[in-house]
Amino acid sequence: MIQLNLDSIADKPTRDALQSLLDALSGLPFLQGDGEFLELTVKGNPADLKVPHRLRRRPKDVLVTSLIGPATVTFNYDRFTKDLISVTASGAPSPDSITKIRFFLGSFKEN
Repeated sequence: MIQLNLDSIADKPTRDALQSLLDALSGLPFLQGDGEFLELTVKGNPADLKVPHRLRRRPKDVLVTSLIGPATVTFNYDRFTKDLISVTASGAPSPDSITKIRFFLGSFKEN
């Protein structure tokens, strides 16, 4: 979460406004978890492709933000580890077909 030293702000209306903003942001699920954005390029239809991540714990959530290309991508959650995730692509018309996936990987904090 965002850390600000509001005590160092002398102007009370500014300090109160910033505190209000921080309070509002603290309720957003995207800011309550930990994670990283990744971009992956896959060729053809790989099965159980192992992709390293830097979380140092097993991620629980994947949020795909972009998928460009002919393949359908499946995240194999049951094969995730503290170091790797597993991805399977299918439906690409040829072994040379390229599919790019951008996604958020992490664990949202539960309410």
